[in-house]
Amino acid sequence: MAMIIGICGTQKGKSRTSHSEFFLNYIGGLAKERGGDFRLIRLIDSNILVCDNCGSCMETGECKHMQNPEDHFGGILETLRLGDGFAICAPVYGQGAPAVVINFINRCCALRNNAALNPFFNKPLLNIAIAGGIGNAVTLYELENYQSYLGYVSAGSLGLALMNSDSEMTGMTGFVFPADSPGISGMVKSQALKLLHMSDRQNREM
Repeated sequence: MAMIIGICGTQKGKSRTSHSEFFLNYIGGLAKERGGDFRLIRLIDSNILVCDNCGSCMETGECKHMQNPEDHFGGILETLRLGDGFAICAPVYGQGAPAVVINFINRCCALRNNAALNPFFNKPLLNIAIAGGIGNAVTLYELENYQSYLGYVSAGSLGLALMNSDSEMTGMTGFVFPADSPGISGMVKSQALKLLHMSDRQNREM
């Protein structure tokens, strides 16, 4: 069965509860229920050197930072290559994706010129943005914008707003995340099952 890789875009440390991590683990649980497997990548836990637009990837097909032992992007790629399908979940910071997510996307630019390194090509990917209220549209655009050069197959885009018009939390109670939250879990499960179906098919075809 399929291996799903969750890419978590929170900038919270491990000691703080993250909605992004919660929902990715929820998807991971669904994958394991179907006989598959799941791995989580927390971008904030890795040192990903910042793209400085040097152009080396355009000339050689490889990012110069990959030769730097302080850069962890190569290790992340090794985990990504195990995936039959992917889910990336980003919170909304300042009505856009967090810096750690933008940095990850920028570093992925090098992959478009090196098909051998690109773990996403022709594989399903689900984008999820999580906002307290507004900002999902911009964040989803930022996540979706790299489909054109990574060549993944869209398994959907989902924007979750955890506050209703009365500023009451609908997707959580304090820092307790009930999997049966009305509406929220249903939307996540529906998109997750689509991702899992597409990933299972990808796994069978490999």
